[in-house]
Amino acid sequence: MNIARAPVYVRASDLTLDLMARCEKLPRSQRPVLGDRIQLEAIEVLNDISTAILFPEERAEHLMRADKSLLRLRLAVRLAGDRQLFGEREMRFVMERIDVIGRMIGGWRRQTRRSKGEGPSTPDGGELGEEALEPSPSAERTSCSDGQPSRK
Repeated sequence: MNIARAPVYVRASDLTLDLMARCEKLPRSQRPVLGDRIQLEAIEVLNDISTAILFPEERAEHLMRADKSLLRLRLAVRLAGDRQLFGEREMRFVMERIDVIGRMIGGWRRQTRRSKGEGPSTPDGGELGEEALEPSPSAERTSCSDGQPSRK
C-alpha cells in the first residue's frame, strides 16, 4: 500500500504541515512552549498512523497511540486558542480537521478489533474502518496560508 495515498495519512500530514506553519507565526515567547508541543504531537500522530499502515501486526497498538497523541494535540490547540494565539476562525478550522482524523482513527480501531474477533464496533454499526486506508481521488487538501480549503 502506498502510505501517502491513504486518506487518514493525507489528512494527518496536511494538518501537521498546516500546524507547523501556524506555529511559526506564534509570538516568540510561546513557540518553545505551545508551538513545540503542538508540532511534536502532530508529528507523533502522523508517525503512529504511518506505522499502523506499514505494520498490520502492530496496528491496534499504534492506532491507540495515535488516538492518545491526537487527544494531547487537541488539548494543546485548545490551550493556544484559550490564550488567543489562534483566531476563532483558525481554531474552528483546525479543530474540525482534528475531529475528522479522530473519527477516522476511531473507525479504523473498531474495524481492527472486529477483525480480531473482539466484538461489535458500535451499537449502530457506524464505522470508517478500512475506508481510512483506501486512496481517495478527490481528497480535500488545504492551504496553509489562509486556512481555507482548496482542491489540488
